[in-house]
Amino acid sequence: MKRLTIVMLVSLLISPLWAQEARFSVGEWYPYTSSRGGLAMDIVTEICRRAGIVASIEVIPWNRAETRVLEGKSFGTFPYSFTEGRNRSFLLSEPFISADTLIIRNASNASAPKGLAGSRIGITAGSEVIAAELRKRGAFVEETETIEMSLRKLETNRIDFIVEDRNIVRNLLRITENSDIVLCDDSLGATLPKRDYRVLVSRALPSAEALLRRFNRSLAEFIKSEEYRKTLAKYGILDAGRRSAKEGL
Repeated sequence: MKRLTIVMLVSLLISPLWAQEARFSVGEWYPYTSSRGGLAMDIVTEICRRAGIVASIEVIPWNRAETRVLEGKSFGTFPYSFTEGRNRSFLLSEPFISADTLIIRNASNASAPKGLAGSRIGITAGSEVIAAELRKRGAFVEETETIEMSLRKLETNRIDFIVEDRNIVRNLLRITENSDIVLCDDSLGATLPKRDYRVLVSRALPSAEALLRRFNRSLAEFIKSEEYRKTLAKYGILDAGRRSAKEGL
């Protein structure tokens, strides 16, 4: 009995030092994040578990999610690509998944431009890396809170293309009932940058840097594991780094 009491006391003393809580705020961007779960949510939760971090995730509009992290009301948000601006405002984790970019169009829109220059392109709000690249190429970028809103615009010919992450495009092609929504020729988006997704972490929290170091150590181990590959497979997804050129969608 005395030994049991000592073990319980030691556990109570040690646990708060190791198991810490971290709140994440994300928006809707299936299959990565959504109110029904998602690939990025599963990956981040498992990395946290391995790091001794108790993760909780709330799904709110993207602009509110970023604001909560900036103000230190949430530990982090994901998935985001690296930009210099984000690096100044947030701490960034190492990347936990990569994906290339695809373009879809409405085949019934005979007046759509053949290339990106001068075209109206729909993307999800917050896709800064791709938005900047598209604007450099002379496209007019229209951001929406959810990619499904861009899909409705494409279906009614209010935009010419949607430019998005490969896995987002796969989901859009699955949910649309419009058979005219099709992939563009690979050459149109071949030179668009690949996306490496990370967690943006608040600089306003005193414990953020220490927690992020723990997170990154667990991340490095997890992405080498069989469980990581099984998590990708659960959503029918291959990491862009592991996909051969012949594998298509």
